[in-house]
Amino acid sequence: MQKEPEWERLYSASHDFGQADLSTASVVELAHRIARSPDLLSRYISLSSSLKDVGPCDSACRQTMLCAILASRKDSHAACMAEGGKLHAHSIQQSGHEEATTTVRDVLVGMSVSVVIVAGIVLLVRAKRAHMMQGPRYGRFS
Repeated sequence: MQKEPEWERLYSASHDFGQADLSTASVVELAHRIARSPDLLSRYISLSSSLKDVGPCDSACRQTMLCAILASRKDSHAACMAEGGKLHAHSIQQSGHEEATTTVRDVLVGMSVSVVIVAGIVLLVRAKRAHMMQGPRYGRFS
């Protein structure tokens, strides 16, 4: 008999990030606060890996995580990564040297993709653990 997984809340946006609500404006404001605060970015990274110690997150890792939050479109994400840590929280430069503001949609898509990836990893880990908890399967030889 397979044991049912035990689910528990990992974090609360209102508690861990000081969000009054999860409106679009609040999520955008949170993304900008994360971009300005190394400590808040560290907290976001820790939560995005389900609080598991997956190894150190160096500057390239931190930049990748930050760009995933701020820039969801391919061109915006590439520009963000090219900035290499010099990304301004309110805008990124596109290849045509025109300034483009990070839109609410960019932030929501970026955070949604991050959440889906993390949820997928958590589900895979839980499924693997559940499979490992099953006893060995023996069959009869004919």
